[in-house]
Amino acid sequence: MNNQNLDEGTKIIAYCNNEIIGESAVNENGIYGYNESFKNKLLVKECNTSIIFKYIPVGQNNSVIGDTVVSYSQGFTSGDTVNKNLNFTNDTIYPDNDGAAIINNTTPQVVINDPDQSTIITISSNTTNPKIDVSSFISNGVGVLPAITIESANANNANVAIPASTTITSSDISWNGVIAAPTITTVNIPNTSTESRALSTAIEVGFSGAKLSFDKAVRILLPGQAGKRAGYIRTGTSFTEISAICSADNQAAGNTLIVDGDCKIDATNGLDLVIWTKHFTTFASFTTTTISSSGGGGGGGGGGGGSSIPAIVNNIQMVPPSGGYVIKINNGEVSTANNIVSLTLDGGISATKMAVANGDDFSSAKQENYVNTKSWTLINGKGAKKVCVKFYNASGNASEPICAQINLEVLTPSTVPTQTVAAIPATTIVDQLIVLTKYKERSDNVKNLQIKLKELGFLAVDIDITGYYGNLTVEAVKKYQISKNSQPSTISTVGTTIDQLIASTKYKERSKNVSKLQDELKVLGFLSKDIDSTGYYGDKTMEAVKEYNNSIAKKSNNDSMAVSDTNQKIGSKNLGEMSRAELISILMNLIKSLVAQGKLKI
Repeated sequence: MNNQNLDEGTKIIAYCNNEIIGESAVNENGIYGYNESFKNKLLVKECNTSIIFKYIPVGQNNSVIGDTVVSYSQGFTSGDTVNKNLNFTNDTIYPDNDGAAIINNTTPQVVINDPDQSTIITISSNTTNPKIDVSSFISNGVGVLPAITIESANANNANVAIPASTTITSSDISWNGVIAAPTITTVNIPNTSTESRALSTAIEVGFSGAKLSFDKAVRILLPGQAGKRAGYIRTGTSFTEISAICSADNQAAGNTLIVDGDCKIDATNGLDLVIWTKHFTTFASFTTTTISSSGGGGGGGGGGGGSSIPAIVNNIQMVPPSGGYVIKINNGEVSTANNIVSLTLDGGISATKMAVANGDDFSSAKQENYVNTKSWTLINGKGAKKVCVKFYNASGNASEPICAQINLEVLTPSTVPTQTVAAIPATTIVDQLIVLTKYKERSDNVKNLQIKLKELGFLAVDIDITGYYGNLTVEAVKKYQISKNSQPSTISTVGTTIDQLIASTKYKERSKNVSKLQDELKVLGFLSKDIDSTGYYGDKTMEAVKEYNNSIAKKSNNDSMAVSDTNQKIGSKNLGEMSRAELISILMNLIKSLVAQGKLKI
């Protein structure tokens, strides 16, 4: 199918005038029948017209899918054996038995037709026009959906969760039941008379040109957008800001929204922005710069702010830079493992002095000469830290304070003097962060790990610091551990050891555990990353498991080499019968062997 071999267990079905006249199963990848008498064949009844072939994927009970490009129309002769290569083309998939489906450019559309099955959809990056077909539930623009969760690498890992038994209603009764899956887009967010607005990220989800409404709230998570403002727009409507703050980040709180209502709340990890909504459209997060005579406000996690027109303080004009006053912490990073940070400042051409404070209380802050960069010590202790600055002109008049914020991570002990914290080697911090984090985790600790790996050259400079522990981070951690002459960790990608997964699965099984096993084998390099984790235990998975087991056996054999070699040299002698020179020689050989294996450092 799509020039790829169909999996073992796929059903091949022959039709004559829409009547099933024969079927067979794929016995080996890509093979559905044999010439040999003792092997399986696709047997068909007589047909006086073309025989059309279609297929059903492994584990599916859905109606037959796929376009046929081969038909048999050369006349039917009973008892003949005819060889036909079948090549199907199809851009649609169905969820597997576990409700999982992966959308990519080969199969950009998933069809959901089981009202009782919860579906988890993963959208691969760079997928063009991904879609979710729920038409089997829709009549005259209205229907009831099962639980659907969407994670889209095509939209910066945005996550959309539709709860079970949700009624969806389109404003266009002719809607065909196809939902546009989340994709990155761009929108024009208009400025106001008091604010200049800058787009951070925007995703489009729903049905272009018409509103889709829900009777239960849908959760949309925008990674890395915590602390930012949000809004929505669709064809025929102007941009509308979401100003309501959710009472809690849960389904019960979201369901209290009014018809087509929205609210927003920062996720508990302090990094992501959550929007609870009862409609689909284009959602966006944005930052602002205040345009007012009173100066500006700060930005979360390294943002800036301030007036973009001259501010009047005590009737003497301050002249800010064209983009507004600026303060950034660590060049806009959202978190740090060190309480000594670098401030980037822009007070405009009239600034001659400044005062900096932890927080917006300047009672103990002292004026100092204005500079564009400054080292600053945050207040000790884990959590969000705010730094504010005032700029002063030659007449001694000040701008309003502007602030920026950064999260200080747990690795900075509040009892350790700052100069000691600054002296912690980067490798020591990386070792601590590796222990504190795990695969597929999203957290500030992962973000700090990525920062340190990038500083040390193990993570490419062009890779974004996302805070998500994916395959690129796994590879960087392995390179770091190898550089330290240490055995790379057997990183658990799914919270279960690979040995447990091997023990709990078997050949030709289809299950979530098989999918998890395939993920583990990919991370450890025994299964090609180009192979999808289908959840089906076929020949490729079997070969990968064999390679993994062989590598473990080889490692175990190497571990015993030093001891075996020593035993051979001792032979039948008792230690009491050996000379001092013999004992020293054996001990030195054992030490050399352990050093060579990296198990002993001198």
